[in-house]
Amino acid sequence: MKIERILVAVDGSEHSDRAVELAGSLATSQDAAVTVLHVVQDVGTASVPPGLEEYAALENVFITERDLRMSAANSIVGRAAKRLSDMGVPDPHTDIAVGAPAHQIVEAAKRMGADMIVIGSRGLGGVGTLLGSTSHKVSQSASCTVVTVR
Repeated sequence: MKIERILVAVDGSEHSDRAVELAGSLATSQDAAVTVLHVVQDVGTASVPPGLEEYAALENVFITERDLRMSAANSIVGRAAKRLSDMGVPDPHTDIAVGAPAHQIVEAAKRMGADMIVIGSRGLGGVGTLLGSTSHKVSQSASCTVVTVR
């Protein structure tokens, strides 16, 4: 099976980091393109989070909950893309989606024509079953190969 396009879903967890490692290894051995996707379930509000109001007033900056969540998302995909680059994957693409994680991952894979989705078995969503609910839903819904990494 020739793998040309890999989607790796990341959330900053340890399992997610292992998924990036596997995606990078597969990409370099198959000369495949990699897209790193992080899904933000809810971008938050446009208000300043409690506890930052005083800082915002003192520093004359306006930092919203949305800003903080999107900054974290950019950091997560940026770190994964750097790791892939360090492994020899040329120009990993990054993407951030908003919505239900499993649905957004499957839709992104369809849009990009992914041959494979690589995802951690458990993420940051808390204690789960043997296979996390997002990775389970992705494996049940995707039309391409899904590799779940422990």
